[in-house]
Amino acid sequence: MWRQIAHVFFILIVLLVAGTTALAVLVILTPLPYEPREEIHHPTLLYDAKGQAFSPLGGNIFQIPLRKEDIPPLVKAATLAVEDRRFYRHLGVDPLRLLKALYVNARTGEIREGGSTISQQLARNLYLSHERTWTRKFKELVYALRLEQRLSKEEILGLYLNTIYYGNGAYGIEAAAERYFGKAAKDLSPAEVSFLVGLPKGPTLYDPYRHFERARQRQREVLDAMVAAGVLTEDEAARAWKEEIRLLPHPEEARTAPYFARQVETWLEETLGIDEGTARRAGLKVYTTLDPQAQAAAEEAVRRHIPPDADLEAAVVVADPRTGAVLALVGGKDFAKSQLDRTRAPRQPGSTFKPFVYLTALEEGYTPLTLGPSREKTFVQADGTPYTPKNYGDRYANADVPLAYAIQTSDNVYAVDTISRLGPERVAVRARDVGIAEPLLPVLSLALGTSEVSPWSLTQAYATLAAGGVYRPLYLVERVETADGRLLYAHRPEERRVAGQDTVYVLTHLLERVLDEGGTGHLVAARLKRPAAAKTGTTAVDGWMAGYTPFRVVVARVGYDQERTLDNREAALAKFIWADTLEGASHDLPPEDFTPPPGVTFLSVDLRSGWNTGRFTEGSTRLAFVRGSEPTLLPAAKPTPPSPEGPSLWERLKDLWPRVLP
Repeated sequence: MWRQIAHVFFILIVLLVAGTTALAVLVILTPLPYEPREEIHHPTLLYDAKGQAFSPLGGNIFQIPLRKEDIPPLVKAATLAVEDRRFYRHLGVDPLRLLKALYVNARTGEIREGGSTISQQLARNLYLSHERTWTRKFKELVYALRLEQRLSKEEILGLYLNTIYYGNGAYGIEAAAERYFGKAAKDLSPAEVSFLVGLPKGPTLYDPYRHFERARQRQREVLDAMVAAGVLTEDEAARAWKEEIRLLPHPEEARTAPYFARQVETWLEETLGIDEGTARRAGLKVYTTLDPQAQAAAEEAVRRHIPPDADLEAAVVVADPRTGAVLALVGGKDFAKSQLDRTRAPRQPGSTFKPFVYLTALEEGYTPLTLGPSREKTFVQADGTPYTPKNYGDRYANADVPLAYAIQTSDNVYAVDTISRLGPERVAVRARDVGIAEPLLPVLSLALGTSEVSPWSLTQAYATLAAGGVYRPLYLVERVETADGRLLYAHRPEERRVAGQDTVYVLTHLLERVLDEGGTGHLVAARLKRPAAAKTGTTAVDGWMAGYTPFRVVVARVGYDQERTLDNREAALAKFIWADTLEGASHDLPPEDFTPPPGVTFLSVDLRSGWNTGRFTEGSTRLAFVRGSEPTLLPAAKPTPPSPEGPSLWERLKDLWPRVLP
């Protein structure tokens, strides 16, 4: 047995020696891509739809190299304590950390722990991407060993501290000290040093302007590491922890469309795998869909209607339904004060969700004249519990009313009655088909927008309606080029029909009535110079308006981040922001109406009786119908309308024409 153990041990020794020899030969024969130096970072530029550069990605890149002897000793010691405590004892690769990382990664089957030394991190920053693959990890190891051959330990550490990314455009410790604290690195206190040293592990994750408490907890980890390494005593660390961190005001990342730029940055990482630090310094040319006119209109509308000193916030999305291109984004009224992008934050959309209920209903046989209740009514939910929806202000027709009237006045009882007949599951499926990405709870109250939806998602769904039932994914980037002009990415248009054009046109025609007199959007109709279809939405904490023309779709939301209750005046601001944005974003476009498809016919109808009047007469309304679903022509002897003093006008009128059911 002992002979077998010795034999196995001998084989392992031979393999280890052979592997080490092979690695040494590989290191000797592998040249570095270029001589290690303090790399000058070139900003990635964002271009708008007209081809004009409007912002460096992440704002201006900030880099102030120091001589290695001028880097404060405390910065060096703190960095080594948290990043590479055995820096002066290894040759570029720490076998102990590497074995631990190999063990963790082997157990999980993926790269979860890096085990990278300072030398390896420098090699990665200088020569490699940040993708998590075994190939990249092996190259990193080889390049780290080569760096150790070419440079002294002090040169490696100095180069690292001059090039590592600290977030918010700051490369190197001197730039970080200036950007966050407005002072030189040599003047940093132990508290400030420990705060900055923690940022390179995740410049976005620990961004102190967006995640201050998270950055503070990272500082706590750094201080503990400094104590463990003997850099600070426990008392010194305790004093550093108690010291208040006073950051400079946030460096506004982009004077134009900062929320748009931030979303592009996120897209680069999620779609192309280019992390924040690499993206900002790679010298890329990112050609976006941003329309400067639409962006200016959205920003101006928010400034005009939301007081700057109020806590009330707003979100606006503008898109082109013909392509899916996102033309403008406003994620809040002041990016410098709050980087929370409210265009991606789900909130209850209220009645702006109703078009998806009525799209489903029209597909299932409803027409603009289908009757439904506008009175207090209790419904039984799937779990057997009662549900009694209320109309806004407790205003009811106290009668059965046609769909055209229910949409125009945003009748809640009619909407719930409709979804109860169709089934909430069917409505949820159709809402997802047209573009709603968030999970939808299939309950009766879904008709009133109780499932949370983001402005971005609602824009996607309304864009599908504006495109006549054709779904085109929203997108931000047309193409990406490298610094030397090589094409890295090009947008490929995609589309699919998800709803019939005849049905969608009828729905659009009904949504146009929302802006007519008596409609919930009539308040802002005079601000528009073109036909538009729209829907308002109001919840206790949010005001919404969503709508479109053939060329533009706009969604606007107002509300408090803390979900405070809105008064009527505050909720109505969404309507004004929507109208001003739509008109401003369409200023150079013709006021074109929606083109009816061949399968649609128009009739003048008497909404009170449901008869087709045959021609437009006083009191009649022109409505669109899918051909074949239009009502019966008015007979020669028109019935005399009941007296308006009657207790239930609509109850008697409905006997004049058959109720249309799905």
